[in-house]
Amino acid sequence: MISENRLILIEGLPGVGKTTLAERLTEHFEGRGKPCICLYENDQPHPLQPPWHDDPQQMAARFVECWRDYFSSHSSTNDLIIAEAALFQTVARVLLQQSLAAPLIDRCLLELSAVLEPHCPLLIHFNQVESRSHTQQLCRERGRSWTSFLVEVTTRNQYAASRGYEDFAGVLQFMADYQRRSEHWFEVWPLQKIQLSHHADWEQLYRELGNELGLAEAL
Repeated sequence: MISENRLILIEGLPGVGKTTLAERLTEHFEGRGKPCICLYENDQPHPLQPPWHDDPQQMAARFVECWRDYFSSHSSTNDLIIAEAALFQTVARVLLQQSLAAPLIDRCLLELSAVLEPHCPLLIHFNQVESRSHTQQLCRERGRSWTSFLVEVTTRNQYAASRGYEDFAGVLQFMADYQRRSEHWFEVWPLQKIQLSHHADWEQLYRELGNELGLAEAL
């Protein structure tokens, strides 16, 4: 199954293990002779993040154009591209926070799916069961500086302002919204996809994913 995929997209709430999984997949495939390009959320510059535009419809169009340009430039390579937090946590979240109407966010994702379809993409989505407790625990683990950054990212935007989301309470409210939207976006996504239940036993998760992917050797 995985032999046909030239792109793996990894999504889920912050802190569920997207980066860890991207690193494990890269190590697995490169160790078996498959060249990989791993795109991390915080890469700067990021090839899938276009210049900002205040108009959300223009921003959506820029995302589609940017992704089309990048994947067109990799259409003749044999690389496996692994991108974490690129589709939902970047594209869809940005458009949500710009208060783009839900049907237009869906339309942008479908346009991206058409761009990506020739690359046989696989979407892996971590489904975190309870966003509130997960976010609280994550902030305790990562400390005050990261928590302040999260408050800034989640509450200083048009969407949060229109709903009165402020301070850490606003973070929890936004994360609950984002989780619900992500589950909807996962359902909307028309191409190959896998949903994983996040849990503490990583080796068990890798075994489950390896079985889903039909890997001859364990991750």
